[in-house]
Amino acid sequence: MPLICASLMGEKSDDFLKSLGDIQADILEIRADGLVECTPESVHNILTQIKKETSAKLLLTVRWRKESGLFKGSEEERKAIILGNLHLIDMVDIELESQSREEVVKDARANGISVIISHHDFKKTPDSESIKKTVEAEIKAGADYAKIAYQAVNHEDVLKLLRITASLSKDVNIIAISMGEIGRISRIAAPYFGSKMTYASFGDPTAPGQMTVEQTIESFKMLGI
Repeated sequence: MPLICASLMGEKSDDFLKSLGDIQADILEIRADGLVECTPESVHNILTQIKKETSAKLLLTVRWRKESGLFKGSEEERKAIILGNLHLIDMVDIELESQSREEVVKDARANGISVIISHHDFKKTPDSESIKKTVEAEIKAGADYAKIAYQAVNHEDVLKLLRITASLSKDVNIIAISMGEIGRISRIAAPYFGSKMTYASFGDPTAPGQMTVEQTIESFKMLGI
């Protein structure tokens, strides 16, 4: 079965700690940007508590507002949160266009942390060549996993993403998502075509078209993936 990443977001620490033992996921994405008080110390406390409650790998994401994240501080503050907590996580997500990307990748490498370099477009799915260039740029920038997530405007957008995923997954670790209700099927189909991970919600969805962890597991079982 492909890796399932349960994406968690909340305004306070208690929101991240509810029923953690019941999550049947390989990875927990801690979307720290949703915190009302998002500081190196508050994130450290949450990660420390979560590590006591689960054996799942931890992925830290502090998504910036340019890609529909909720973090309200400066880029220097965001970088401090990420770099100050690398010792508590297994994976980190940083955007391709982020000014902090090179430093985050460098420090993650030094700490043996896997890096997801991501790019999101919540308006459209670009042409195939542009998608391929984005993935190539992510790999060149040091990604262990190249993540692309595009809004699906029509069904052709979903098919385009799946074709590219099938082609590129032969050579790189790609995470591919078509967002929105039209793209919902990609949450299950993309892993079948080579995407290394799918994101699912535990509670409120953190991205458009996201399915729950339970729905994702059942769908994989039904399809024999």
